[in-house]
Amino acid sequence: MNRYEDQDGQVDGDGYGNLQPYATSMQAQPWLRGGIPPWHMWGNSQTLTIDAVASDEPTTFVPGQLAKVSYKRPESWHWVFAARLVSFTQPIPGVGATARITVHFDLIIGSGRAQQTLPSFDRFDWVWEGLQVPPMNHVMWSSVARTPPLGYRFNVVWEPDPATIRTIETFTAQDIQLTTRLEYFLSGFASRPSATVEVAAFLAPKTHVRPDWMRLDVPPESQFGGAEIEGR
Repeated sequence: MNRYEDQDGQVDGDGYGNLQPYATSMQAQPWLRGGIPPWHMWGNSQTLTIDAVASDEPTTFVPGQLAKVSYKRPESWHWVFAARLVSFTQPIPGVGATARITVHFDLIIGSGRAQQTLPSFDRFDWVWEGLQVPPMNHVMWSSVARTPPLGYRFNVVWEPDPATIRTIETFTAQDIQLTTRLEYFLSGFASRPSATVEVAAFLAPKTHVRPDWMRLDVPPESQFGGAEIEGR
């Protein structure tokens, strides 16, 4: 094995007529060229703090965009959503006290000339009663989601049919915007504790081949165009 090779037989800078232990230029190491790759918004995390405003009414906090994708062509996407309860101020419970913290992942997907909002595409809950305290720093995560009921039936009122719920592992889009909603509900508590939750999202396409990313003879802004130019 050449003294500049790693355990996989690779030479740093190989393919450029360079057998030095380090590539001689940023051109020889395209991953260090300094351009912002288009996937820099495909994964993100936020730490959110919410205070309960009034008992028996949910308090909702919408922090804004968590992740964004502009892929320039329709693709099937995988995801991982995660949430962690970082801290919770112990409330003073009353009779029949209950509490709930819910993280909603709201998705806006677009393709061609259309877009659709999918509210509560996924959601995580902490629900407890009285003096019980929810587990701190326990990470909830998921890479699948359940659709809303796809059928309704009428008895006395219209009711959803649970048998029509589907489980999905991918969705189709070329443009994606992901936001979170933090919902906080208290009932029967004498105090109004605050809660801090960390949320995270990671997105990736099933097919991740972009011809323009392989071009080394152009500046970074052309190779990693945020609008996915040319790589259709």
